[in-house]
Amino acid sequence: MEKISLKINRIASYISAVIMFILTIWTVMDVAGRYILNKPIRGTYEITELALVLIVFFGLGYAQHKDDHVVIDLLYTRFPRKMRFVIYELGVLLSIGVTALMTWRLYLYGVRMQSGNYTTSVLGIPLYPVVIFAVIGSICFLLSLIASLFTFKKSEGEAE
Repeated sequence: MEKISLKINRIASYISAVIMFILTIWTVMDVAGRYILNKPIRGTYEITELALVLIVFFGLGYAQHKDDHVVIDLLYTRFPRKMRFVIYELGVLLSIGVTALMTWRLYLYGVRMQSGNYTTSVLGIPLYPVVIFAVIGSICFLLSLIASLFTFKKSEGEAE
């Protein structure tokens, strides 16, 4: 389960990195056009908003696999290993529940965006595909959370 999830989330993180690279080039061109040619690229704000949604949602699962999320562990490292295990597992279960709920609500939101034909105001880009991609990224994150439920990190036990 973990290998499959890692492979899927690695691909999603590559997509996220490519989008970030393209967004960086887009932003440089917009700034150059704005200040050098006095002609900014129309719709850059919208493109940035939509791209950031994809960057974040496609990167979550891989960050979970690599244990790269922000952690504040002032007390956690002082607990015995068994207690850390229980806290870790409860945290993962809670995260799975919240992420599953978020994924379901995102899906419903995407359906509503599609049925209402919602688009961005300047470029008229349909919003529902971005929301559906966010659902896909959220499902990838769910996969990584489920995989981490069965793999208590090796570093967790080394703090004693």
